[in-house]
Amino acid sequence: MLGEILVTVEKLKWTIQHGENALRPERRPSNFLMMYKQNEVRWEPLGVLAACVSWKYASFFWPFAFQSKETKLRSTIDSYPFHNALSPIISTLFTGSALVVKSSEQTAFSATYFTSVARNALSACGHSSNLIQSVVCWPQTANHLTSHPDISHITFIGCRPIAHIVCASAAKALIPVCVELGGKDPALVLDSISDYDLEHKTVPILMKGTFISSGQNCIGIERIIACPRSYDRLIPLLEKQI
Repeated sequence: MLGEILVTVEKLKWTIQHGENALRPERRPSNFLMMYKQNEVRWEPLGVLAACVSWKYASFFWPFAFQSKETKLRSTIDSYPFHNALSPIISTLFTGSALVVKSSEQTAFSATYFTSVARNALSACGHSSNLIQSVVCWPQTANHLTSHPDISHITFIGCRPIAHIVCASAAKALIPVCVELGGKDPALVLDSISDYDLEHKTVPILMKGTFISSGQNCIGIERIIACPRSYDRLIPLLEKQI
């Protein structure tokens, strides 16, 4: 609920409240040689965009329909599939463009379901549902989408090896790409931290940052770097928690 629905609602709320101001034309300073000119930035719709969302797309919806109670409890905290799909849809529609949502072939059912939420909302408001399309294909076919000359921009959520493939494909048509990749986010524990703060403040943060969403959070902690004098104090505290 907190990581999926409320985050998506908050993006909708922010976009509705501040989106128009964010897209207003902006003046830019000139210089002495060009004093007779005025500089202005105007934001314009890009046209048709593509969003390649992560394979964890299915973990939010799939367990509710088909898996056991034990599996359901584990799977429903896997990732942020609903938000990852709706987030680019919200931004694309607000800026006057259309979007093709490309998901994994392993999540064809849930991908179609999540996209239908936005398509039905468009129809209910009197707009064309064709502004949002869901595409599911085999990996060897995805190159057709990521290099298609009618695509103006691509967003990709996934791992570094696949990002290289997507970017190389998009380069054939000179399509701009924005990638969100899994990081190797470190936490640094300094020697100056007190014993009390280490046990009661730092360790809870480290545990939450490492294990939240079953460790699949893209900004979760994957490495803990402890300075020499804090290392010996930290290890027993972590071992007790783990």
